[in-house]
Amino acid sequence: MNYPSLILIFLLQGLCLSQVQFILHSELRTGYSGANPVSTFTAYRYDNNGNRTQRRVFDGIDRAAALMSSIEYLNDDNGRCIEERLLNANEQTLSTVRYSHGPDGLLSAATLRSDGSVRFSDSLLYENGLLREQRRYSSSGMLVWYHRYTCSEGLCVSDSLFEPDSTGAFAATQIRLMSHAGNGEVESEILWRMSEGIWYVISTTVMAFADTHLVSATTYEGDGFSKRLLDSLAYSVDAYGNRILEEHFDREQTKTCQIAYTWLEAFPTAIYKPTRHMENGFAQVRNSTLQFGSTVSGYLVLSRLDGCRVHSQPLNGKSFIELPSHLSSGTFVATVVSETITRSYSLSIIH
Repeated sequence: MNYPSLILIFLLQGLCLSQVQFILHSELRTGYSGANPVSTFTAYRYDNNGNRTQRRVFDGIDRAAALMSSIEYLNDDNGRCIEERLLNANEQTLSTVRYSHGPDGLLSAATLRSDGSVRFSDSLLYENGLLREQRRYSSSGMLVWYHRYTCSEGLCVSDSLFEPDSTGAFAATQIRLMSHAGNGEVESEILWRMSEGIWYVISTTVMAFADTHLVSATTYEGDGFSKRLLDSLAYSVDAYGNRILEEHFDREQTKTCQIAYTWLEAFPTAIYKPTRHMENGFAQVRNSTLQFGSTVSGYLVLSRLDGCRVHSQPLNGKSFIELPSHLSSGTFVATVVSETITRSYSLSIIH
């Protein structure tokens, strides 16, 4: 059985949380496996320091749909997540994960049931600042499985999964081998599994990059030489390197799912005060993040934080934007769409 590696989950989270300039505002996931597309909308909230505090999933295309579940995050003074609670649609706690951190990174994660009892726990071991091992323990404290990581020149080159055999002795049952490009990015992964004492190559994944940005990941059966496709992923990024679209395809290259991401600048917030900043019917947003030069051609879209669009207008290269007076006070997502970029800002309107 293939168990997910906890460290890989945290690396994926890092794609969103380690951005210096942008934070992930929302995701719109659409599945195409049935007769009709099915969508879920995920919205995120952050504190004033840019630390994630909430993740809510809705059964539809925006926050107006029914709430399915949510996660509440608790962070320490250093901005590290120390607890996350999974809640159902009625905001009842289903499970809690508590994290502890050390100088090298995450040290442990304990997953608790709704009654507070331990379901399982993970511990991580480091050597010279590099992750070397991750261990999963049962509620009774017994070792269930562990991952062992091998590093070379500061890069992880293998991830081995060890599980108990019929005698209780632990042995490697799965190995993932990674090769890296000159810039340190993983360019291929080969998955091996043990079956009845024989190692088999299960799959090979090849990554492609544009500059330093991942644009595709294609997985083939076995060693990949036969080019028998299993599945593939395609990624799109904006001009600032933020991933804005992720597409999943099956072996027939039929799209099965896509995820559209919306980003906001982490801290700059444009403040528009109609009663103070009026100039010939145009409102000038004085923060430089919303000063549009004459080379910008496209349009501006204003949406509420629930994802519902409330206004759109062409930019026409103006440095001044005219906003309708009926817009209420509050915080909106202002998205600038042009031929070359799509960029989003947090826009506060104060009457």
